[in-house]
Amino acid sequence: MAKKEKAQKLQKPLYKKWWFWVIVVCLVGAAGSGLSGGDKPVEPGPSTSQTPPAETKQEPEAPPAETSQAPADSTPETSELPAETEPEPDAREALDDALGGTTFYENVRNDVTGKWRVLVFYSAENIVDHAVEYYNAYFSADDEIHIAVNLGLKTTSVMNVSGGVMYVSVHEYIDKEEHDAKVLGGGDLLKSYTVNLETGEIEDVSAAE
Repeated sequence: MAKKEKAQKLQKPLYKKWWFWVIVVCLVGAAGSGLSGGDKPVEPGPSTSQTPPAETKQEPEAPPAETSQAPADSTPETSELPAETEPEPDAREALDDALGGTTFYENVRNDVTGKWRVLVFYSAENIVDHAVEYYNAYFSADDEIHIAVNLGLKTTSVMNVSGGVMYVSVHEYIDKEEHDAKVLGGGDLLKSYTVNLETGEIEDVSAAE
């Protein structure tokens, strides 16, 4: 009995045993590692939100400009201007030689149209026999009126052209009429002719008047 009591007195307290502290240290270490191994803060990853592309406003296309065109006139113009021809210098020289010398006036006093022309010469030749040569030498347009004064034959021939035909009316000469449009061609009518300017054919139409 005395031994048993002695043995109980000799037992050390639990905290004084070495293995107790080993267990304590292990538990503390395990607890510390558990606390440190908790949830880690989540680092923000790269943002997945994308900025929507900027809207590009398109200006509405302007409507094509209207081009107003007048409807084409299918009716051709029928008004014809007088045919114009350039006088031929060589033809003038040839005619001058044939008539023995000529004087040409592009303006006549008291002519209100501006279209009268006068040729004065002295010859035994009739101007109607040289009508085609005269046309090529002196006519610039078919709306002109030409008067040929022949002082040799004492005649005044009035010439005008229409449709490729020259109409020649031969009058008696009035003294100095070549200087005044109011008097030119005022003498008595002697003869009338038509001359085809393409073929040169001369026709006496005096009887038809």
